[in-house]
Amino acid sequence: MEHPKATPSHYRFKLMPEFFVNYHEIARQSPNSKVTTQPSLGLIDQPYSETTNTQPDAEPKKPWERFAAYIRELNTENPDRVTYKVLYLTRHGLGVHNVFEAKVGKEAWNVSYGTPSFHPVYDVTDKTRATGPTSTETVPSLG
Repeated sequence: MEHPKATPSHYRFKLMPEFFVNYHEIARQSPNSKVTTQPSLGLIDQPYSETTNTQPDAEPKKPWERFAAYIRELNTENPDRVTYKVLYLTRHGLGVHNVFEAKVGKEAWNVSYGTPSFHPVYDVTDKTRATGPTSTETVPSLG
């Protein structure tokens, strides 16, 4: 039964390929179809409009600054109550399960340890604590 306060969704989500690199194409061209983090998180470095390209002091904006300014501009100028939002979805960095898989080996992980019924006590004191924060701290430098 539908929730009594439910209303039809008025959201429409659309992929906008002109803003980000095509990760599917990069994966197709990469060994083992694996893709590493792209420069600037895959944002295509491009001008959007004259007002989004420079800051008030005439310094050129960085790619993510231009992109954010362009989205703000679209939201300011767009009629009909249309608003633009950016959802950037990505995978995590090194996880506890990655460390454990490296310890026991890929085959053992796939056969025995990677199953939903196996829940080992992971030792995360060394590698994940050393590399986990590092991988999250590098994200701001990519933009």
